[in-house]
Amino acid sequence: MIGFLATSLERDKADFISFSPLYADPFLANLRDKQNECYEIVKAADVLKHQKVVTTQIDTTLNQVRIFLNKTEAYLKLSKKNLDIEIDDFGIKATRVGIAKYDIEKTISEGRSLVNNLKRNATTLNTVGLKQTGIDEVATVINDLNTLNEKHNALTNDYSRAADDNNALLNEAWELMKMICSTGRALYKGIDDVKLKEYTLSNLQKRVYNETSKSETPAEPAQ
Repeated sequence: MIGFLATSLERDKADFISFSPLYADPFLANLRDKQNECYEIVKAADVLKHQKVVTTQIDTTLNQVRIFLNKTEAYLKLSKKNLDIEIDDFGIKATRVGIAKYDIEKTISEGRSLVNNLKRNATTLNTVGLKQTGIDEVATVINDLNTLNEKHNALTNDYSRAADDNNALLNEAWELMKMICSTGRALYKGIDDVKLKEYTLSNLQKRVYNETSKSETPAEPAQ
């Protein structure tokens, strides 16, 4: 919409400058710069799409941890007489609680505690079937979960910043458009209905909608 206004203003520049010196150079150049900024901004919605992908990856990783907990609990029960702490103190229940509450920080913290307890009892657990590679795998999964959680948090921050930045920029552009349209009405109302429409926000919105609809309509197949 700001592009349509800039094009009209470029053509009617003399009228606008005659009306007010505010429209003298570099007003139009600054308006074009603002137009380009609006086109190039990173939309908050785009950040949200990336965040959704990371959320799916977190869910997949949590499921991997959940499966490991089931197997690990069985191994602990097989070797409970030879462990250096009680099974309830290994951290399986606490890790499950973290997963159930979708408390990623708690899941990571308790998961790392569990891994440490398993490593300390690795020799005993190996005799009943839990290999060192199995313990190392869950340690890797917990680390992956931590990486994903940090990425998710960073994207949350990016989303907030992008939303704030976009709103500020779009508000500035909107104020400029209202200013130009107000002047356009003063110049052309009752004088030139065609030009008046070019500086009417409701008409500009229809033009944007029509242009978008055309761009989304599939081309007719060649005959």
